[in-house]
Amino acid sequence: MATGMLRKSSSGTNTVSDDSEQLVVPSMRFNRSMGTYANQPYDMFGDRLKEEDWEDNVNSELPTDADRVPFFLAALSRFGYSDTP
Repeated sequence: MATGMLRKSSSGTNTVSDDSEQLVVPSMRFNRSMGTYANQPYDMFGDRLKEEDWEDNVNSELPTDADRVPFFLAALSRFGYSDTP
C-alpha cells in the first residue's frame, strides 16, 4: 500500500520516504486497454508475460480494494469528513 510513502520536502514537493520501496512509473505496455499493447500480458516494467501468469502479476502490482479503502478515507479526512458517525 502506498499510504505514507510520500513526504513533503523542505521545498514543498512530494518525495519518496527514505525507508520505502522506490516508486516507479509503469511501462506504457502495462495494463493497456487501448492501442498497440491493448489486452496483452506485460508486467509493469514492459516485459512480456505468459497469459497464465498475467492475473497473478497484475493482482500483485495494482492496488486491491483493501488498499483503496484506507487511502480513500485518508483523502476524505483531509476535507473534514470522518469515517465514524
